Amino acid sequence: MKKALFAGVCALALSISAQSFAENMVRTMPTTTVSEALLLQDYTPVALVGTITQNLGNEKYQFQDNTGTVVIEVDDEDWNGITPSADDILIITGEIDKNGNIVEIDEDNVALQK
Repeated sequence: MKKALFAGVCALALSISAQSFAENMVRTMPTTTVSEALLLQDYTPVALVGTITQNLGNEKYQFQDNTGTVVIEVDDEDWNGITPSADDILIITGEIDKNGNIVEIDEDNVALQK
């Protein structure tokens, strides 16, 4: 029983920590628009604010802000309990992943904007 309670408390702490981490990343890292992100070099860290418009499968999603769209890759275990709707504004931190002329965002963290 104590192990189950401890595991539950740890899971809650980690989810709160992940949310706080993403919010702190956006505070310390300037946000980047999608149109700006598309011009950046491979492996450049970014923080994007926008919405998921489509699930593309294989952990890939269409992400949009008011400047454009880009594909983001979000590992299933990185959603931190978030099931985004079209109305949810998300904060995505990650890095640019370029393969030739194709640009995607390799997500490090996802959080709901408050």
